[in-house]
Amino acid sequence: MESIKDSKLKTDINRAQKIKAEIAKLETNKNAAIDSINNKYQSSTVFVLDRPQDAIADKYAKFHDPEVLIDLYMKANLEFINSKLYPENKPDFSVKDLLGNPPKQQLVIKDSTGSDSGVIILGTEGVNQHKDYGEKVVVVSDRKEDLPAGSWDSDLRKYVYIQAGGNTCQSYTLLGQMVQEGVKFRDNSEVGRKLIHELTRLQYQMGETGNMTTDTIKAYNRILDQFGLKAKEFTSKLGDNNAKHNAIKEQLRKGKIVNSGMYLDAPPAPKIYDKDDKLIEPSKGHRVNIVGFDDARGEWIVNDSNQPGELTRYPYGDFELGNRWSTVLEKK
Repeated sequence: MESIKDSKLKTDINRAQKIKAEIAKLETNKNAAIDSINNKYQSSTVFVLDRPQDAIADKYAKFHDPEVLIDLYMKANLEFINSKLYPENKPDFSVKDLLGNPPKQQLVIKDSTGSDSGVIILGTEGVNQHKDYGEKVVVVSDRKEDLPAGSWDSDLRKYVYIQAGGNTCQSYTLLGQMVQEGVKFRDNSEVGRKLIHELTRLQYQMGETGNMTTDTIKAYNRILDQFGLKAKEFTSKLGDNNAKHNAIKEQLRKGKIVNSGMYLDAPPAPKIYDKDDKLIEPSKGHRVNIVGFDDARGEWIVNDSNQPGELTRYPYGDFELGNRWSTVLEKK
């Protein structure tokens, strides 16, 4: 006859075995979910809006230091300018310190007579939106409100939004301006998130999709408000393009990088005609940060996330650069 003690022991063993089985099942389900994400989005970077570190209060969180970033970018800019931006006939420069917090510098370009012919503002990161952002970034969350433009994935049982890196120039230009203005972004580099991904998270929190193409200035200001900043478009009422370009140069002299528009299919790109041989007007809009100009050479110096290098030189008039959508950031 089984004793009460033996019966209780058998019951405890059975309960322990059931608990172990449940734990094994949960572990299997968790691994299956991870495999499902990896298999479904094999070429993507996956980051989650509700990661534990995103819930940490600011006073306990780790942040990037804008002054450290700008110093790092300045060194990379200078190395590129000295080695690659001017393959031949490199101009002479003098260095000018720019007032403000964080501190910055600009190069003053000298023409052949030694007179000032332009400036290059230092301290913007050289990036390529197609490579550095990720071919596509999959934003995954358990909560619908985290992803206003997301869709429900029945396989993952999560809300998912896929953002292509090739359509993020509006984000990269804004990011460059924000760092120059001293905005501190959280540092989640230990989980593979770059600065641009931190801005992407802010965009979704403010109800914006990753590309912000519908009303870019309005989208910018929704994001900037929490940092005491605003985006100011300053050329649309100036009339001809010469007046617009002069206004951009004035901002650059003051040490303000200018987030400006261009058309990738405008001249010198080849003209395109429709089936009736009618010229198709340029429509492939793109945003870049104008960081300098050189009147002696007739060129803008640009941080262009569509190009592989740190900086790019564009002749005045090419791609209609500087003719529209020019903005600077200001304190509110």
